[in-house]
Amino acid sequence: MSWTVRYLTPSFGMYTALSAQLSGSLRHAHSRLAEFSEEIAFMGGEQTEKMLIEREYASVVEHENKVLNRRWWFGCVEEGVIKWLWGSFGVRQSLCSLHSSFFNLQNC
Repeated sequence: MSWTVRYLTPSFGMYTALSAQLSGSLRHAHSRLAEFSEEIAFMGGEQTEKMLIEREYASVVEHENKVLNRRWWFGCVEEGVIKWLWGSFGVRQSLCSLHSSFFNLQNC
């Protein structure tokens, strides 16, 4: 059963690495804007720079929303499997052993 959970688990390490890469790209675009703001204003490139920064920001937001959504669904499924499925299996096994000891049942 553990291999199924491992197989179905999203690669959160890859998501974290991609988040760091996208955040770094946004920081780079922002620092470039701060460094060259005078030249951008002089040449009239405000709209182009705004579009570039908004595109970087939108990619970060989209990625983070995707990661949060997958983490939430994975948490729900993992909680259901670990807590409820295995818990009910344990209760069944306990009740079977209890019944077999009291009532001399051969198979439960």
